[in-house]
Amino acid sequence: MHGGVYCTAIESAASIAVQDRGQFAVGLDNVTDFVRAHRQGRLDILAVPLHQGRTGQLWTVDITRDDGALVASGRVRLQNVDLAIR
Repeated sequence: MHGGVYCTAIESAASIAVQDRGQFAVGLDNVTDFVRAHRQGRLDILAVPLHQGRTGQLWTVDITRDDGALVASGRVRLQNVDLAIR
C-alpha cells in the first residue's frame, strides 16, 4: 500500500473527534513513520489523544496488522475550526 494512504488514515482517525462539538479539524502537522510493508489483510487503527483543547489537538496513532505487528505510527497536530466559519 502507498504510504500516503497510511498518512491519510492516521489524520482521519484523529480528525473525527470534534465533529460532535460542531467543529472540524484541519491538519497542521503529520509525521508518519512506516515500519513494515503490508500487502493484504486487515489493518487496525488506534488513535490516542495526547491533548484535546478548544482550538487544537495532538494525537498519536498506530496502524497494526491482525497479528499485532506495527505497520505505521504517526503523530498529528490539528486545529479545530467551527463549522459556521466555513
